Amino acid sequence: MLKDCGFYRFQVTVFDNWGGSISSNWGNSLFQFDDNINQPPLSPSSGFEPDSAVVNTFYPELKWMPGYDPDVLDRMRYQVILSRDRTFKSRMYIIQETAYDKTETKTSSPLLENRQYFWKVRSLDLEDAKSEWSKVNTFWVNSINEAPDGPVELISPKSFTELRPEDSFWWFQTTDPDPGDSIAYILELNKENSFVLPIISYRVDSHTPEGVWKENYPVPPNAIGVPLSVIPDSDLLEDNALYYWRVLAIDCGRLKSPPPYNPPRIAFNRENNPPLSIREGFSPKNGEVVETSRPEIHWEEAKDPDFFDFHYNLVYQIELSQNAQFIPGATKVYKTEPGQNFIKIKELLEDNKRWFYRVRAFDEHGEFSEWSLVNSFITNAVKEPPLQVKEGFLPKDSMIVDTKKPLISWLPTSDPDPGQSERDIYYIVRYFRSDNTKKVRQVKSKLGVTSLHLPLLKEDKYYVYQVAAVDPDGKKSDWSQQVVFGVNSIDKPPEPFLILSPYFNEDSVSTEASFMWQNTYDKDPGSEITYYLHFGTDSLFLTNTKVVVLSSPEGDSVVYTPLQKFSYFTRYFWKLVAVDNTGTERWASNTDQRPFVFKTIGLRKHYAETSLPTRFYLHQNYPNPFNAETRIRYEVAKYGPIEVTIYNILGKKIKVLASGNHSPGIYDTFWNGSDLKEMPVPGGMYICQMTARGFSSHRKVVLLR
Repeated sequence: MLKDCGFYRFQVTVFDNWGGSISSNWGNSLFQFDDNINQPPLSPSSGFEPDSAVVNTFYPELKWMPGYDPDVLDRMRYQVILSRDRTFKSRMYIIQETAYDKTETKTSSPLLENRQYFWKVRSLDLEDAKSEWSKVNTFWVNSINEAPDGPVELISPKSFTELRPEDSFWWFQTTDPDPGDSIAYILELNKENSFVLPIISYRVDSHTPEGVWKENYPVPPNAIGVPLSVIPDSDLLEDNALYYWRVLAIDCGRLKSPPPYNPPRIAFNRENNPPLSIREGFSPKNGEVVETSRPEIHWEEAKDPDFFDFHYNLVYQIELSQNAQFIPGATKVYKTEPGQNFIKIKELLEDNKRWFYRVRAFDEHGEFSEWSLVNSFITNAVKEPPLQVKEGFLPKDSMIVDTKKPLISWLPTSDPDPGQSERDIYYIVRYFRSDNTKKVRQVKSKLGVTSLHLPLLKEDKYYVYQVAAVDPDGKKSDWSQQVVFGVNSIDKPPEPFLILSPYFNEDSVSTEASFMWQNTYDKDPGSEITYYLHFGTDSLFLTNTKVVVLSSPEGDSVVYTPLQKFSYFTRYFWKLVAVDNTGTERWASNTDQRPFVFKTIGLRKHYAETSLPTRFYLHQNYPNPFNAETRIRYEVAKYGPIEVTIYNILGKKIKVLASGNHSPGIYDTFWNGSDLKEMPVPGGMYICQMTARGFSSHRKVVLLR
């Protein structure tokens, strides 16, 4: 029995009567047996197009190899189902049928772009018997090439962070809406966010380069990273410069993903730099006075060339000392919390002292700045009064002023409280009369002025004054010492006084006599009297005159004895003036207009009546020869004019030793070797001659030099 759908060959042999035969060709006798029972066809099993492919049309053409139908001479058409659901359970699908014997079809409806479709096919014979569905095939529709999805999501470094040479860039992988498109990445860095000519443009494949281990970074497994060290142009990056960075995805068609709207900005830090020195914002300001012993010190936040060594991570060190050199052992050292740009001094600082301070900053890496400029402040927690005024008093003590409104002045004092200058202090002057201490008055100076005029005072009175300083806080110093001064606006001469001895025209004045006069006084306060005594043998006081200056002594009278004795038998003139310390004069007994005159006489010896001389006689001088002085004795027998004179050997009168009327007696006179002008004469022989009525005698006198 023949099998259905089996192929068979047959051969026909014709025999004739003569025993001959002829056979048909086996090759021409192939047939298929059909048992006339319809069998369903088999589905196509190969030649599927497209399968796992991308089509670039919305109307793709589906193809396959023909299916198989076991029925002889049966014909097949095909049914295709197309869906976006692999299970074809969705109601969204397309079914198309082909004509008989046609193994391809074109979709009748446009498909969606960038979508995956699934399709399968089955066979139908002439009797509509259906085969099983073929295997499921798939394809993607991509008629228009599109750029990769973007912007690419960046992971690290984040905006406003620091990038070091050993750091890496990380970002998430992106996708391409075009099915089957492959993606690479371009990493770009630039100072401007326009990226027209980026400083770095580095291509990265869709995988992390070797040498970058994800386990060392907290990034997801679908991230891509590249270390800065593998980028060839990384040496073009400038230290401490800001850069924008971005990653663009690029597909096979060289289309790039959209750039980020705000790319991250990072700071490249090739090497760590120390913070910059602090230069501003110091409080207390340099030289400022603080009214507390626990001041709070502030300064401007330090800047760090490393962009992301932020000020809130900086720690500050402060040194505080009374010495600007910050000597170890005499310096207080403080440290702040991170980001704290002030320090509160907890211990009590010594008051009224200048304190110097300086600050430096430390970053997180231990690098520190240079010390800031040295600033200082002065503590003044307790207000103190100014110091006592002690110097520069005018009028000085016991001084006399020539005005009834005297100017009182003094040297400025200081205030222990810092910040109080001399210009901030005013002064109070209290004063009273020395003879009325209960009536005290006060006057006040202007700020910073160390002088003032007293109101109208009384003439010829003594006053006492004191000065006190007052600071802006109202604190007053102790009163200064008492200073006494007198008022003498009108100068008056000394009071009139009289000459007592030798009186006018007195005769026979001893050669050892003294001058005596009343002691005068001056009503002017503080006045001191000086006496000028003029005496000599010249009535005009031009020659042979001496001037003696004497201070006013205690007592009612003044006595002056000349150092040299008067000459014997000589007429002298004298006058006396009292002068106060302003030069005002008062002449004694009007001697400025009429000097007093007196005449000296030698030493006179009186004898009893029985022993009076009975003759005129000139004795030889003794000693003879002499050098300094010699005595000459002579006797007078009768009352009458007598003259004893010295002549030189030429007969020239040298000096008169005695002249005038003499009473009887024995007299001594002396010659000191001088002439009429009291000038010394040369050594040699001189003649001493005595003359009287009816008498003349002489002696030789030898003077040695």
